[in-house]
Amino acid sequence: MHYRLLFASLIFAMASAAEIPPERIRAIDLSDAREDDGWVAPVASSLAHLDKDADRKAAFTALLGRIDAWQPVQPTVAVIHARLNAAALADLGRSDLEAEINHAIFAGLLALPDRPAVLQAAASIALASDGCTAQAAITEIGLATGASPEDVTMRIRLLARKLLVRLNPGP
Repeated sequence: MHYRLLFASLIFAMASAAEIPPERIRAIDLSDAREDDGWVAPVASSLAHLDKDADRKAAFTALLGRIDAWQPVQPTVAVIHARLNAAALADLGRSDLEAEINHAIFAGLLALPDRPAVLQAAASIALASDGCTAQAAITEIGLATGASPEDVTMRIRLLARKLLVRLNPGP
C-alpha cells in the first residue's frame, strides 16, 4: 500500500515541477496586484524612510534577519512560497512593517540570478499549483495571525501575483 502513496507523491511532484508555459503565465489576472499603496498587501516603494526612525529600522532588520535565517533566499517554489507566507503573516497580522517586509522580500527574490525559476515559482504559487501549504503562524520568526490557513493562502497568492507584476510588468 505504501508504494501507491509513494507513486502518487512522485506523480504530484513531477506535475507540480512542470514548466508553466509563457502564455499561461501571461493569462494570470494581475489586476488586483498592481496597487501597492492600498490597505491589502502594501509594498513600500523604498526603505529609505526607515533611516529616520532607528527603533523601527532595528525592528525591521531583526524581523528580516529572522526570516532570512529561517528560509534563506533561493529560487525554489518551496522557499519562495515560505517567504511569501512570512510576508502574508506580517500583512494579515497588521504588522507596522508589512509594506517594508513585502518590499524587502520582493527585492531579495528579484535579485536572484535565476529569474526564470523565480518567474515559474511565482506563477505556480499564483495558480495554486505549487503543492505548498500555508502556515497561519511561524513561531521561529515570531509571526502569527488569527487568520485561517485559507486566508493566508489567498494572501500568499496575491503576493505571488504582485511578484509577477515585478517580474513581468507588462499590461
